Amino acid sequence: GTLLPVMARKLDMIDEKEDVLKTFTDYTEEVPVQFIQFTVDEGHPWAGSLVKDILLPPETLFVQVEKDGQSLTPDGNTVLEAGDVIILSAKAPGLVKGVRLTELALEKPHKWIGRSVSELDLGAGKLVVMIERGDDIVIPNGSTVLEERDVLVLKENQECS
Repeated sequence: GTLLPVMARKLDMIDEKEDVLKTFTDYTEEVPVQFIQFTVDEGHPWAGSLVKDILLPPETLFVQVEKDGQSLTPDGNTVLEAGDVIILSAKAPGLVKGVRLTELALEKPHKWIGRSVSELDLGAGKLVVMIERGDDIVIPNGSTVLEERDVLVLKENQECS
């Protein structure tokens, strides 16, 4: 193993111009890690909080905070503020047993158009987990109002085998 770098140089197998640093997205196909990015809005529960005081799900880590156009690696004493862009990393799940995602495109005269997510009668075990709205992705909450041409991604429970 120790001869590999020497032999690689001797055989001209090293590209001195190649950047060996990787970006977050370079890893998404190589390792089971996912990255989550979002902006801390005014009134968000994390606004004004120290990183060390925020309870994250297991196997989740603060990777980066962008404040006023500057990127920093947070530590426990980093204070999050409204407008900060947060990047978290988490272990990506493998195949999740018992969960199935389906899509539903809302076209006129669908009865859900103009209604909020909290008003929907989805049935047991179903949840709207994402909405594709044009070029935007919306992670809904109960007050999100559905629009014509929204594509809903619904989670349904399945029997585990």
